[in-house]
Amino acid sequence: MSDSATPPKTASPPLTPATPTSPAPSLVEAEKITIMMKAIGGGDTPIMKKNTWSVEPTKKISELVLFVRKYLNLTDNTNFFFFVNDSFVPHPDHNVGNLYTCFAGGCKTAKGAPKLILQYSVTPTYG
Repeated sequence: MSDSATPPKTASPPLTPATPTSPAPSLVEAEKITIMMKAIGGGDTPIMKKNTWSVEPTKKISELVLFVRKYLNLTDNTNFFFFVNDSFVPHPDHNVGNLYTCFAGGCKTAKGAPKLILQYSVTPTYG
């Protein structure tokens, strides 16, 4: 047998989680961006009562399509199209922040920030 004494066990203080230090987010990640949605394409397209929205720049066009379809109570078999600058249909995987960076500017918010204007329709309007 060994005469070496082991230190008595004492209760250790509870661990506290460390606060993570992360780099500051970029401007696009930090703020929401303003988009304006306009109905086009004749009398079949329902009009949104609220047409200006603030969204996170990481949202995808496909998420906006789902939101607007739900907001307008469109059925699953109703066609729905978004257009950017009255000219092209954005890919569903595009981030709204990328479109905002490239195409916002024609219309300004009350604070002077540019808006991304998206037109929507239930019929293929252009092309």
